[in-house]
Amino acid sequence: MKQMINVSDFDLLYFEPKGRLFFNENGEESGFGDGGLLCTMKNAGEITTDQIALV
Repeated sequence: MKQMINVSDFDLLYFEPKGRLFFNENGEESGFGDGGLLCTMKNAGEITTDQIALV
């Protein structure tokens, strides 16, 4: 998981096996920058971009 986060250019990362949603503030740079774990969802299963709204 850590390696995927370090090379990812995504803003949101969902780790389905644990139901964890992360915010990656700094793009491809190492770590999350000012981001990190947003929430842990129980029994969430697969989620899609249609199910997420940023306000």
